[in-house]
Amino acid sequence: MKKARIILPKTRFFIEVFLWETRKELHKNTKQRGEKLDYGAIYKPEPYIIYPRKKVKSKLGEIHLYKGRTGVGLLSHESLHCIFDYTIKTKGNKLKVWEDDEHLEKLCGLEGELVRRIANWLIKIKAW
Repeated sequence: MKKARIILPKTRFFIEVFLWETRKELHKNTKQRGEKLDYGAIYKPEPYIIYPRKKVKSKLGEIHLYKGRTGVGLLSHESLHCIFDYTIKTKGNKLKVWEDDEHLEKLCGLEGELVRRIANWLIKIKAW
């Protein structure tokens, strides 16, 4: 297993990315009770406190991949889960957040940069 800490640009947040050798190893280390084992990658968000005062840790969550599934589409898919999580934790789950074009453009830029950083790490460790 290999692990990297990826910082979201211009924020105080980061994620950890895990690269497992096999799908079986990925499932063994990410499975929760009652969960189906039909996934080839997963984003696992960190919990956060809402009451009495909202408190979000710097670690947003974890992306888990395995060597047989590291394509750019999969990276983009799991990164987008992370970006949605980031938005909900920092802006709330209000519809107006999703209607603001300027905010959406920032999110798209953040997602693109996150995918680039994960891809660069995979290239660096020769997983691509």
